[in-house]
Amino acid sequence: MKIFALTYNELIKQLKGKGTRLILALLVIFAVILPIGFSLIPESSFSNYQTQSNEVYLQEAKDTVTALENKTSDEDKIKLIIAKGDYEYYLLNNEAKVGFNEKYGYNEWREDVSREFKRKYIEAEAVKLIMAGMPKDVLMDKIYNVDPAILNKAYESTKAEQEKILAELEVEKEAYRSIVIEEDYLTYLEKNMAYYSEIIASRQKEIDTLKKDLAKDPKNEQILAQIDNLEADIAREQAVLAVKQYRYDNKIDFSVTNWKNKTLKTIEDATYEKYTKALSEDEYKRQASLEGSTITFDQYQEIYKNNQIELENKINQNWYSLEKNLPQLQYVTDARTVMNTVSNIFMIAAGVVIIILGGGIVSNEFSTGTIRLLLIRPVSRVKVLISKLLSLLIFGYGIVIVTTLISLVSSGAVYGFDTLGIPVLEVINGAVTEQNFIMVLVNNMAVASLSLVFVIGLVFSLSTLTKNTAIAVALSIVVYLGAMPLTVMIAESFKGIGNTFIPFINQPMLNLNAESLEMMKSQSGVTLNSGMGLTQLMIIAAVLVGLSFVMFTKKDVQN
Repeated sequence: MKIFALTYNELIKQLKGKGTRLILALLVIFAVILPIGFSLIPESSFSNYQTQSNEVYLQEAKDTVTALENKTSDEDKIKLIIAKGDYEYYLLNNEAKVGFNEKYGYNEWREDVSREFKRKYIEAEAVKLIMAGMPKDVLMDKIYNVDPAILNKAYESTKAEQEKILAELEVEKEAYRSIVIEEDYLTYLEKNMAYYSEIIASRQKEIDTLKKDLAKDPKNEQILAQIDNLEADIAREQAVLAVKQYRYDNKIDFSVTNWKNKTLKTIEDATYEKYTKALSEDEYKRQASLEGSTITFDQYQEIYKNNQIELENKINQNWYSLEKNLPQLQYVTDARTVMNTVSNIFMIAAGVVIIILGGGIVSNEFSTGTIRLLLIRPVSRVKVLISKLLSLLIFGYGIVIVTTLISLVSSGAVYGFDTLGIPVLEVINGAVTEQNFIMVLVNNMAVASLSLVFVIGLVFSLSTLTKNTAIAVALSIVVYLGAMPLTVMIAESFKGIGNTFIPFINQPMLNLNAESLEMMKSQSGVTLNSGMGLTQLMIIAAVLVGLSFVMFTKKDVQN
């Protein structure tokens, strides 16, 4: 009971400080307004830079056209139609705001259509030159960004046939313009799917031809390798075509705020990556030499193998999301995604607050001389120290729990409490499962809070051992906030960093920097071992606290 009384007194003493009350009040306010702030951030944004860049390119193309218009040489005529193609391309992009609008973002689907429009424009103008008598060797040597088969056909055609080719190109050109202006993504998908179907059919014809050759020479390894590559290409294109077909059938547009669009793009990107063939040892060594990579070929093979499993899981998880109409956290902004972020933010904030409070929780008693008043009471030194440690734990976890609950209510009020009921998808043993979001959040916070336990042990031990508040606070802040950057910096040279406690000193910051973890994994081959790292973290925290108790109980008080 004495420990509880001492702990209560310690909590009251800390709460009496104006600075402490101000910090706690600010945390509560932020817990209310952060979810509101997230709701005010647009899901898509762009700057005027892209608009200005397009206008610059448009003016440059216009100036080039003006400079070439009065020139009469064959070479200049070819340059002129290419310049006109550029001008019409930028003009169309400017009119339709391709690449700089809020709906589609920067790298949008209409960019592909604009380029096709430009190609058809140049091809049509080239056919006009052919009809005007442009020599074939001159035109074919100087022109680019066109389908040479169309121009060769025009050269071999009669005047009437050339007129027909030109008319067809004009129709195609205007069709592409219409798709861009009207944002007709369904027609775009139709053309795109037809293109992929043609590729698949072409690859299959190549395979059929190669198989005939293989029948004559069954042991020809070169032919076998070619067939394997073509079959892999077909499998990839069929998988991508399935994505496009699903988008078309379900009329899913390319809006950057559409979670289904984001999900389909992830599936498509993962599909391309999945079908990327592993490098041979010689190929890998050449690439590693060029990139300066220190990953061995065996490590590369292991990374590739694990990556294939992860890609398959990612694809299955995203398809499940679409089929069950369950948006995943990374593709929407709702109460779940906000809570997923703010819970980590407040966990980090709790760590910083605890460092500030804990830095002086023992050392201040020495500096002010009040330590003697504590020790003359009929209470053991161990109990005095335990009460201070418990007060830090209560403060830390109290901040996390209170701010999380307030944020949960605020997020639900802003985004709708029903969104908190949408399950989180996880892949367990290769199977996609639905998990209750609140349970997932609690579990993630429980794991992340081990960092809080460590930082409490660290600052508590430093305050006890050094008896200096400034040193305790400064060192703890450096260790706590510097762990994540340090991990990223030394990952390339020390691949064993993933099996140490260092990355997990600030687990909430790890959770907020998933991209950095992916970069370490892909570039340095570093995979974090959370089980080993967190175990080490708790052992070190226990050792630090134990050392504090030993030193505090053994040493005499000098002031």
